[in-house]
Order: sequence, then C-alpha cells, then structure tokens
Amino acid sequence: MGMYTHKSRYPSVRHNQATVAPAKHLFHLTREGNVETLRMIGPESVGTWMIEGIASTPTVTSHNHSLAPIGCRLKLPLPLLSQHGFKKGERTRVSNSLDEMRIGTVVYLSKSPHELRMRAVLDGTEAGLAAWRSIVTKETMALSVSSINARLRGVVDGVQYFDRWELSEISVCASGANPDTHLWVYQP
Repeated sequence: MGMYTHKSRYPSVRHNQATVAPAKHLFHLTREGNVETLRMIGPESVGTWMIEGIASTPTVTSHNHSLAPIGCRLKLPLPLLSQHGFKKGERTRVSNSLDEMRIGTVVYLSKSPHELRMRAVLDGTEAGLAAWRSIVTKETMALSVSSINARLRGVVDGVQYFDRWELSEISVCASGANPDTHLWVYQP
C-alpha cells in the first residue's frame, strides 16, 4: 500500500488554455492478491451524483475484440463521457476535446483478471444533470471504455485479444459493446 501525489490533467486530451497549471491530485494505490485498486483522495473524489459499475471484462465485444482487465494501466483522473461524445445515431464525435465533452470524472478504478470496476462523480452542470437523469430512469445502464496503446496478443477466428492497454475515457451508454458492463448509482 502506498500514497503518492501525481500531477495530472488528462494527458491524452487537447486543452484550450495552455496557461492553466496542472492540478495536484492525491491517490491511494493498493494491491491485494491479483486485484489492484487506484483511487483519488480529496474533495473532488466525492459528489452528490456518483455512479459505479463494471466498465470492462474479458468478454468478446461487438467490435470483435477482448481487453484483458488485468492488463489495463490504471491512471486517474479520467474523463467520464456520454456515448463517447458521439452525435446521436452517428460515429462522429461532437468535439475532439475530451474536456469539452466530459460530463464527470472517473475517481476510482479497480482491476482483476475478471473485471475492471470504476466509480465516477458527475459534474454539477446541465450536461451532468441530463446524464444523471438518464441513469436514474435507467435509460442509461451500461459503461464503455475507450482504449489506447493496446498490445495485440493473438487473433482467433477474427477476434483480437489484447493483453495490455490504457484508458483514454469511460462512457455511460444505453448499451455498451461489452454485454457484461453495467452501472448503478453509488451507495457509500
């Protein structure tokens, strides 16, 4: 177990203001057996509108790939988006900036060989409120990950298996590419 301070501002995201200093975040990293957990500590890691859920499993997705949860490189904070920022019914993003499309912040990640769990705080904005309403009414019940720097470790019958990868964002969705993912309102 250990605590460390890390300067972070979504390193893979384009920012509109170059003069903004990176925020300092305090993290707590634990390892027990084959489970690794990373959580943010501080006032930004809690909120009125919080969700948690299973963001990924090794199950083959509708995109014909499998991401090994234990191979995910944990990093926080991560942006929480809705539908990966895609326009409704399209595969075109509304913006190229994850900061502009974010509806909240992922503040907790835990990985094992079987699943990647997450917890997030939704922003107190109109977009955050709209997402919260769709979660509470169960219109939005799934999670979806966006991976980068994935290492391919085999292909079987056209299915790609990745053993190492990084998260660029996690999205709330009506249904995800991985049928095992789901979310619920966080109850501390």
